[in-house]
Amino acid sequence: MSDEQIDSVEALLEEARLTARMPGPAERLRLRQAADLSRAQVAAAVGVGRQTIANWEEGTSTPQPPGRAKYLRLLEGLAQLHPAPAEAPGAVPHESAVHAFAEPQTARDAEGRAVQG
Repeated sequence: MSDEQIDSVEALLEEARLTARMPGPAERLRLRQAADLSRAQVAAAVGVGRQTIANWEEGTSTPQPPGRAKYLRLLEGLAQLHPAPAEAPGAVPHESAVHAFAEPQTARDAEGRAVQG
């Protein structure tokens, strides 16, 4: 494989990682509001229009480059400052709760080997 092909593969993997870590629209909205930020402020920080942020928070479109990486970084930082109620210190999360930024889990067989779905 050439260096160019390896770079292309790595770029695709990074895009997949970003997509997997992106919280859903309701959590995006909750985090922005918890930080008392306007859509215009977020839009300026990540380099997109205010309506783009509205669309991302309403779920009418999904975050795309070039603003997606910056937006995800902002959301991850806001999640640390403003954890979801189930994640608040001392809270017991509901058994069905899933952390918005959890890394995808790999299924394993009885011997601990990764299983492809």
